[in-house]
Amino acid sequence: MRWFLLVLFALCASCTEPVPAGHIGRTWEASGFTEDLLAPGRYDCYNRCRMYLMEVTEQAFEIPQQNILCADNLNFKFSINILVGPALGNKAQLKEVFSKLIPSKGEVGKNGATFTVAQLFEMYIAPVAVEKEHSVVSAYKTSEIVEKRAQIINEYVAAVKEATKDSVLEVRRISIGNFDFPPVVTQAQEAKAKAAVEIETAVNEATKRVAMGQADVELAGIRYKQQVIEAQTVADYNKIIGASISPQYLAYKQLEIMGRAADGENNMIFIPYTETANGQMQFSQWTKPEALLDSALLSKVNQLKQESDKKTAPNVLGVPLPKPVEK
Repeated sequence: MRWFLLVLFALCASCTEPVPAGHIGRTWEASGFTEDLLAPGRYDCYNRCRMYLMEVTEQAFEIPQQNILCADNLNFKFSINILVGPALGNKAQLKEVFSKLIPSKGEVGKNGATFTVAQLFEMYIAPVAVEKEHSVVSAYKTSEIVEKRAQIINEYVAAVKEATKDSVLEVRRISIGNFDFPPVVTQAQEAKAKAAVEIETAVNEATKRVAMGQADVELAGIRYKQQVIEAQTVADYNKIIGASISPQYLAYKQLEIMGRAADGENNMIFIPYTETANGQMQFSQWTKPEALLDSALLSKVNQLKQESDKKTAPNVLGVPLPKPVEK
């Protein structure tokens, strides 16, 4: 009896099958698949019962570049990366997969045969993505794709999601890149970009020259004001000096300097003159007394002359010394 119970227990334990994490399951019996979709866990599976599985994890797939003939009869390419996950809300569509498709992983008729996400993507998502790629993008010219890239991407993403909303997989993200334009468009864009750079450079240079010219104008204005002030200063100075200097003042300063120059044993001063008939001195044209000397200054000249006569310095000129001038 004990042996019988042990054998019965072993048989019962061997009649359960697991549904691993990241999967859903459905059992197949003699009458076909059962109604329920099974969450991860272990379930009874006797006799001819078989446990089929389906992956329900998120996965990303890349669709190879396709040649798309655009409205201007030029080919254009771009790559698409699509992230998908299980549409667990579409239970009817999920159940149909078990009855319509052959599991791509494992052996049919054996426990654990699995429908993979890659298998479902190739069946339900990839064809739609490629079809919408052509229908949406081919409506534009390649030149328009350059200018309306964001708009076209949004149209494409919306079209794919709308077409797959009742699928067993949910499109959760679409990334588009690696744009491959025809050479004529690429060259045109490069020429346009180069022209834009040249225009910007020219504008910057012109702005710089204008700024430098403005700075030169401002500097010239400052210099002009400085020169006007300097000229006005000189004019005012000359005006003041001119108003304060008289011929008598100049003659006085001349005599003052001559007096200092006459100091010393061997110093003398010669003032060109001619002697008149009455014995008076007649000064040369450059020191006419009527122009430079008044009576007080003339007296000073005679005084200096007398002081000079008293000195013992030799008469180096070899001519008679003039007599004092009478007042």
